Amino acid sequence: MSNVKRNTPGKFYCSDAEELIEYFKTAVLPTEPIWLDKCTRALNCRKMVDNSLVNLEIYKGRHRFEEPIIIRLRKLKAYIEQSGKSTTE
Repeated sequence: MSNVKRNTPGKFYCSDAEELIEYFKTAVLPTEPIWLDKCTRALNCRKMVDNSLVNLEIYKGRHRFEEPIIIRLRKLKAYIEQSGKSTTE
């Protein structure tokens, strides 16, 4: 079993969520539907990001709810960076 306490408020949130929030403020999002993995499709990336950021704020410090949101945002960030259009100029 891990030594990390799962209910440590803000620990997971602070490490990745703030970075993702800043990234998506300037990221150019795909306008077409995309597959993040074989089971997850983003039909409207702007809505997905907006909803995810709101939910991160709502569930701040609650690892069980934050983790899947952050994983999806990381996958979207990786997709954007692979496409070569990561930020506005």
